[in-house]
Amino acid sequence: MSGVTYPVGTISSLLMLTDRRVAQLVKEGVLPRAERGRYELAPVVQAYIGYLRERSIRADAGELVDPDALDLAAERARLAKEQADGQEMKNAILRRELLLRDDVEAFINSANARVRARMLGVPSKAAPVARTAGSTAEAEAVIREAIYEALLELSQTSIEDMCGDAIVGVADAEAPAEVERKRVGRPRKAA
Repeated sequence: MSGVTYPVGTISSLLMLTDRRVAQLVKEGVLPRAERGRYELAPVVQAYIGYLRERSIRADAGELVDPDALDLAAERARLAKEQADGQEMKNAILRRELLLRDDVEAFINSANARVRARMLGVPSKAAPVARTAGSTAEAEAVIREAIYEALLELSQTSIEDMCGDAIVGVADAEAPAEVERKRVGRPRKAA
């Protein structure tokens, strides 16, 4: 110990660094330490200048100057992009341009249950009329008419009828083409 030593606060002020950064540079072996918490002025300044010169040369050669700083910047950019994407999705939901998966699944399940129930009701509705039909063709026409009637009813059901407010933004879905309906079979008896 030949020279005068200074506390870390003096060294950090002189080098325009924080006390913590000085400690990091000492730990990395960049700055020499004379004794615990004390540093010789000339060797520390010379070592720091050499460190900055080496970084500058590496930067000119195209090497990474500070990989941690680069990773931090990339992570911040990624976070900002994710936050922007999240806000964009929220706005799309509010504009009814995007649907939540759970809502779509609920709608599909409700639609399937409704179709199943209506189609299973066709035989009980068509059977009494088909039984009184005079020929197989007339019975087939009665059953076909019952199926068309069920399909027409299902096509006129709105999404709001099936799911209420759970599904938003699908109300503009295209309805199936109108089915041509005409009576087939015997005329109905007057009551």
